[in-house]
Order: sequence, then C-alpha cells, then structure tokens
Amino acid sequence: MFESRRGYNVTIERIIVMLRGTRLLTGDDARLYTKVIATVRETVLGAGFEEVILPSLWEQETFVAKAGPEIVGQMWAFADKAGRQVCLHP
Repeated sequence: MFESRRGYNVTIERIIVMLRGTRLLTGDDARLYTKVIATVRETVLGAGFEEVILPSLWEQETFVAKAGPEIVGQMWAFADKAGRQVCLHP
C-alpha cells in the first residue's frame, strides 16, 4: 500500500484493472516467477538452444487460417493504421 499524491491509501490492485484470467505477481510471487524464468533460460541456453523473442502483434490471418474465422471474436483484433487486420498473440 502506498499514499497517493492526494493523500489516499491505495493498493496496486485498485490501480490496475485486472482482466479475467490474468494475475498480478508481486513480492515473493514475482521473485519466484523471475527465478523460474531465469533457471529455464539458463538451462535451455546451456543445452545449446538460442533464445527467440516473438512479436506480440500478428496478422489475424495467421490464426484464422488455423482456427477459423470465429477465433477473431476471441482475440484482441483490430485494424492498424495501415488498415491491416492484426491481433495480439493469443
């Protein structure tokens, strides 16, 4: 808990609106998550694999082709500035 500029006591959970099915990791949970990710990364890099970081934004067609057009209603899908139909990686 911390005090806002106007003197209100506020918890981080009240500031961030959580989406259903998501979880906010803080404190010990955040440290454990970071440690697990670091351990997995070290293990796979040590085994000779290379790290790959994928973009969060994809063309909708990538997922529509595999799952059908009904998948669009289950994703964060929108047209970008260029008019391309894109989505956040599900």
